Amino acid sequence: MLEEIAGIKIIFHYKPLNKKLYFRLKPNEIHIYGPKIKDELIVRFYNENQKVIEKYCNVKVEEGTFLHLYGNKYEVVLKKDYFDDVELNSSKMTIYYTNRNNINKTIKRYYEHFVKEQVNLIYEEIKLEIKGTTLEKVLAKKFKGFSFVYRKSFLGRCNYKTGIVEISTYLAKLNFSFIKGIIYHEFVHFLEQNHGDMFHKYLDYYYPNNKIDRKLMKKTLIEANHDLI
Repeated sequence: MLEEIAGIKIIFHYKPLNKKLYFRLKPNEIHIYGPKIKDELIVRFYNENQKVIEKYCNVKVEEGTFLHLYGNKYEVVLKKDYFDDVELNSSKMTIYYTNRNNINKTIKRYYEHFVKEQVNLIYEEIKLEIKGTTLEKVLAKKFKGFSFVYRKSFLGRCNYKTGIVEISTYLAKLNFSFIKGIIYHEFVHFLEQNHGDMFHKYLDYYYPNNKIDRKLMKKTLIEANHDLI
């Protein structure tokens, strides 16, 4: 389990009789009460309540003057111009804007371009890897395609009823090698809707690197919480 996040100490209180998790904030500490907790839930809780947590826990945060892309951190340079665009070099990301209100839209559009491109490439790899398997047969019947949206609260989400797998373009902040695990995770939900033992057995079978990827992703996800967006 995570011992800290963004410099805030994580303290877990094991309460086997609790049916739900409870979070309590103290100066520079997050106290969690419940039967069990996964690191993914801690990161999600932090992402969804970042401003409240940092204010209550007295966390001093560097202002958002940088962005993550491909798992790397870039200094952001904002330049007013006659067009909206992003230019990337070895250490800086220059964002040109016609109006400050367009900056976030420009960054999100830039992220979406790269995530869509990578998802399409990785999907072709996955189709070859699962050829002749149960997963291939199930996807042929149920999977209808991908949709893309910028969200911090999730990286991927499967809608079993529509057959659509929703991918967060926030993934652009991570090394693209992690995207395959996210797609496999959502594809396995067409076999098992919950996260029970069978789900994890399927996921480990189809994508053995899943647990390793999840651990490696956490560091970037925590750092990226303080990005410009």
